[in-house]
Amino acid sequence: MLIPYCTIGNDIEVTQTPLDSTGHTLVHIEVPDEVYCFKVMECLIPSYKVSNVIGMTNEEVSHYVDFCQHNAHLLLKYAKEGGIANA
Repeated sequence: MLIPYCTIGNDIEVTQTPLDSTGHTLVHIEVPDEVYCFKVMECLIPSYKVSNVIGMTNEEVSHYVDFCQHNAHLLLKYAKEGGIANA
């Protein structure tokens, strides 16, 4: 199950999973794209392991990993509480 975290600009969706038993949340980022329909990546926090990269450049992946690192404290908090709407 994915729970909303935020929308960047008007079109980049960031969602996450609830906190798992090991203290991790999987952050899913979707960026609309004309070629791929959506460019996608996932980042496991707090280990910052990247997976499921579709259509993103290395620079884009790096940018979104930085985003995850800067927001990790909130992402983990909201994953524990069941989403930003429950915080």
